Parts: sequence; structure tokens; C-alpha cells
Amino acid sequence: MPDGDVSELLKRISIATSAGIDMRKAWANEAIHATARWRPAVSEVSHSLANGRSLEESLLAAGRTFSPIVQGMLAASEKAGCEPEVCRELAIQLRRASLLSQSLRRSLIKPAMQVLVAIGAVAVLI
Repeated sequence: MPDGDVSELLKRISIATSAGIDMRKAWANEAIHATARWRPAVSEVSHSLANGRSLEESLLAAGRTFSPIVQGMLAASEKAGCEPEVCRELAIQLRRASLLSQSLRRSLIKPAMQVLVAIGAVAVLI
């Protein structure tokens, strides 16, 4: 799952759990509202939590949908009992990483075009 999508998901989970909603209920709600592409994975986490598994086991059951960093941070937050705070901070960091990645890709377009023009000019001169 792309960092931007995970960021939004974790932001909503953080808000829900901070408001006192149980983690199982928050994930169940996300499974209902997830996009068609990510619904199976989010539903898998939701069903796994509903069956009494830990968040760490539930994220592993979703396969490679969530990065190892997200899985590790959420597993640690569950053990420490600070899921809302970790979800919020992780959402912020993932959003920042997503924006930096987009910015890097955009900033590489102009130099790539310049290289292509230079190669074309050299090819014409030869």
C-alpha cells in the first residue's frame, strides 16, 4: 500500500482510537470504507482482530500490504499501549515521506528532459 494511503488510514485510526473507539471497531469501519483495491487487505486485518489476534498478527495476515516499518511500529505501539499516538505520528511521517518522494520525482523531470535534448543534439551533429 502506498505511503500516502497508509498515512490517511492511520490518521483515521488514530482519530477513532483517540476518541475512545476500540481498535477492532476502528479497523472494521475502515474495512467498510476502504477503496476496492485495498478493501481485501484492510478487511483481513479487521477480521483477524475480530477473531482475537493481536494487531501484529493481523497486519502479518494481510501479507505485504503494510511495510515492515509500519508493522513494527504498530506492533510496538500495541505492546506499549499507545496506539493512537503512534498511529498519529506514523501517519505524519508517512505523509511527509510521500510528499518528499513526489517532490523528488517532479524535480528530476527537467534534468531528464535536458539530458534527452542534449543526446538528441549530439546525435544530430554526428
